[in-house]
Amino acid sequence: MSTGEAARFPRQDINAHFYSGTEGSLTLPRLEVWRYRQDQGPAQGWHDPLTMERTAVHTGSPYSEQMRHFAALIEGKEQAVCSALDGLRTLEATLAVTQAAAANTAVAQPA
Repeated sequence: MSTGEAARFPRQDINAHFYSGTEGSLTLPRLEVWRYRQDQGPAQGWHDPLTMERTAVHTGSPYSEQMRHFAALIEGKEQAVCSALDGLRTLEATLAVTQAAAANTAVAQPA
């Protein structure tokens, strides 16, 4: 299933992936963000209504857009969408998963 950002993969209007968290949830490929209303306060639970916002799909190729953004960063025309620290943490998580898979173990929690 695809969100339709790449022309070679047709967009399907049915959710295939559901990412759930404590602050909200995201569906793919429909790009629906589900969360509690902001005016409900900190005590939110099973009996409280959720809101759903559907995010617009980007139409450009993700690879071309990444290269365009990288060039704009170099030229000082745009700000980074994630920090160097975020990039480092992503690399650390990716390496931890790769090492755990190779060793057939669970990913260890950082100290």
